[in-house]
Amino acid sequence: MIEKESSQFSAVVRVVDDEEAVRKSVAFVLRLIGLDVRLYESGV
Repeated sequence: MIEKESSQFSAVVRVVDDEEAVRKSVAFVLRLIGLDVRLYESGV
């Protein structure tokens, strides 16, 4: 079991990939463990 540590800082994971299915799959897994995720199609 993964425990979420309490912290005074909040982090955002930004997932950048041109394939929508990849973005959504990675975001799903990251959100399962409690991370805040933002999705982007391009880094430009």
